[in-house]
Amino acid sequence: MLRARPAAMVRRIREFSDEVERETSRTPVICTTAHWWNTCTGSSRAFAARHALWPARYGAADPGALPAGWSTWTFWQYATTGGLPGDQDLFHGSSAGLERLARGQRSVPEPAIPPPFEPRHLPLETSGTRIRRSGHHKARPSSSSVHPGCLRSTCH
Repeated sequence: MLRARPAAMVRRIREFSDEVERETSRTPVICTTAHWWNTCTGSSRAFAARHALWPARYGAADPGALPAGWSTWTFWQYATTGGLPGDQDLFHGSSAGLERLARGQRSVPEPAIPPPFEPRHLPLETSGTRIRRSGHHKARPSSSSVHPGCLRSTCH
């Protein structure tokens, strides 16, 4: 496999993001790991100001170190299996915040979820909103996320 240079990867992500915005009038959420992002984009900070972050980190008490540029996360993929079908994800905020984001308004994450974090015991009203997400591995213009699995073959 060919390894894309960080500048080329950033350009590809920018082109994809711009296409999603043209087609949907929504800024895509970027779903990645800190390691993939920092390695494959050269620790780019180009997207953090406008794109919500959806880090993937499994079997941990919190999302851990975030990719370069982001100081907080909007969603967290904390497991690939569990009580809900598919990935297990948490929204960093209230139901109202999730609704704002779904309407296309950039949701500012609400107060942080204090560690230790146990996703399966988290009440909706106090610490976060569980969500169900499907089809996130498909990188199409109608998609709302950039997932590391979709881009991995161009980096490694």
